[in-house]
Amino acid sequence: ASNVIPDKAYIAGSIRSLSDPIGEKISKRVEEISNKISNSYNCECSCNYNLAGKVLDNSENESKIIEEIAVKYFNFSKNSISLQ
Repeated sequence: ASNVIPDKAYIAGSIRSLSDPIGEKISKRVEEISNKISNSYNCECSCNYNLAGKVLDNSENESKIIEEIAVKYFNFSKNSISLQ
């Protein structure tokens, strides 16, 4: 029924960062905010993280190749895109 408040709720998502220290800072901040929200409603919360690894960092050579293809076949100007 739409008027029943569940015993538990789950929120899922993903967090990625370019460095481990930033990822740790984001994870800590998400947990702080989640705890404050749940405490304001007299509830409990827990945060679980499955670290997926580093964000993709394109190499310079492959980025240049893709940029040349985009300019040649899709009419992108070299100033309108940057894959690095």
